[in-house]
Amino acid sequence: MILVTTGMLRLGFDRLIKEVDELVRDQLLAEEVFIQTGFASYEPKHCRYQKVVPFEELQRLMRACRVLVTHGGAGLIADGLELGKPVVAVPRRKKHGEHVNDHQLELTGALEKEGRIVVVHEVSELLEALERVTHLSARPVSEDRKVIGIVDDFLRQLAGAVEGEHR
Repeated sequence: MILVTTGMLRLGFDRLIKEVDELVRDQLLAEEVFIQTGFASYEPKHCRYQKVVPFEELQRLMRACRVLVTHGGAGLIADGLELGKPVVAVPRRKKHGEHVNDHQLELTGALEKEGRIVVVHEVSELLEALERVTHLSARPVSEDRKVIGIVDDFLRQLAGAVEGEHR
């Protein structure tokens, strides 16, 4: 199963959800797909989905999935890596109205350089990324102090930037 998560930001992530739904419609994804859609306005027609998935259920789905496709948020990426799942990250972008800034590009870029995740900048690249991600070494993040350091540094920088904006 492929699990697609968009996070719970009040800004929708229709571009990702629609692309996944169309890949299933066109039978380019042969396995089951489940999408956590969050606040998207687009409703999948060819995939099972749920807007809000309780934490325990999301954890169960993450353990059961073969691949995790997620937005560029640190929490879901870290959860996927912790479970040893191949992760495809599609950063939310300001230019598409999916976030207030492009901070997700920084974290996903750093993790991609480490060879831990595959990053998709344009959803038209998703199918190819799903084929590539299975070649990643699936080692749990708990065994990789460097990845934990990258995520920690990123969150500290983000917290500092937010604090600076509120002064």
